[in-house]
Amino acid sequence: LDEPWDSEHNLPLMKEIPFPYQSKEAPEGHTRVQLPVLADDGFWGSEETEWRKVRDITDGTSRTVFAFQTPVEAAVPWTKPADFVVDPNSPLDSMLGGRERALVAQFDGSVQNTPESATNDSMRRNLTHSAGD
Repeated sequence: LDEPWDSEHNLPLMKEIPFPYQSKEAPEGHTRVQLPVLADDGFWGSEETEWRKVRDITDGTSRTVFAFQTPVEAAVPWTKPADFVVDPNSPLDSMLGGRERALVAQFDGSVQNTPESATNDSMRRNLTHSAGD
């Protein structure tokens, strides 16, 4: 547990990717499931932000994004501690990456496609945890 994700000992684990992280479109050992980091106000914040707790979600766990399926080109090795940095000016567009829809997991455990009615403004609200929306 004290070795980096890409150490000689840990690299073979890339072939043992758990089912929830697999994607037929991604390279072997890579995942498209990532945390969306909205640096200025999202639940995950930035690296400098203190870790928040689920109880800090005052906007509702069913309305706050936990993770999502990134565009194929954003896939990363599943063992790599990497997050998807969301463009704060166009969060939905950056998360979709040219796709029409994306799978999104909420903090209440539900998973669904982004609704057709989603906008950059609505996605920004869903990435925040305590904005009163």
